[in-house]
Amino acid sequence: MSKRDKIKNWFLNNLVSIITLLWPVIVLVVTVFVTKMQKAQIREVILAVGLVVETIVLIIFRIWNHVSYKAYRYPADKLTIDYEFTKKRIYYEVLADDKLRYSRTMTIRVLKGTKDCIMDQYLWTGKKEAILPTAGQHVRKIESCPLIGIWKTFRITFVSPVERNHELTYTYNWPLIESCKSSSPFVSVSTEEPTKEIEFSIKLGHLYSNKEVTIQEFRSIESPSDQPLSQVSLHFDEGGDLHHTIKNPKRFRYYRVLWTWEND
Repeated sequence: MSKRDKIKNWFLNNLVSIITLLWPVIVLVVTVFVTKMQKAQIREVILAVGLVVETIVLIIFRIWNHVSYKAYRYPADKLTIDYEFTKKRIYYEVLADDKLRYSRTMTIRVLKGTKDCIMDQYLWTGKKEAILPTAGQHVRKIESCPLIGIWKTFRITFVSPVERNHELTYTYNWPLIESCKSSSPFVSVSTEEPTKEIEFSIKLGHLYSNKEVTIQEFRSIESPSDQPLSQVSLHFDEGGDLHHTIKNPKRFRYYRVLWTWEND
């Protein structure tokens, strides 16, 4: 997306807010002008008319923003959540024999009550059947929780409950996955919960030295793959490694790191 398109999209997305902020300024300028140029009675009439017009315009724009199919709103009562992630770290390493070492390390902070387990999911695109991760640091067990859809869903139970205002860093690892290059070349993470930081750590080896890699941001996991909200191109380092951090990502976003498999 070009800089011009970004500016255009920002302007359209914030049009209501811009008008909301500018109307009082316009009314103030008109009032000052009239104060200097007209008699008191006319000044009061014009001021009253200006305030009425401003109110009507604001109401119209608020109604449009609420009912328009182009606008979207999440039900506030459904979004209350009792925890957040201060960090999500995704580790993806391809070994010399094309086996994949994959793990996730999460730091959760409980905001209300206590938390003894959490749900997670993943999608495996390779030839082998999707397998569950195994318990790592501060994880007691991992259980499959089949749900409708393409995602492999599972429940992670902590070694001990996490109390309010406390943090816990926990890890879960997948057993070594064979023939990983039969899978689609990407790794991803979503922000269904409030998240302060995402870290991607990808190691592909010297064959990928200085090769291009793309970081994409989507509205959600199910968004069309050809319509990212933002996209940036980076490169692996000399050793074929990439370490990329996203600070304060927006909620309900899907971030994907995409590359191309090279022939060995």
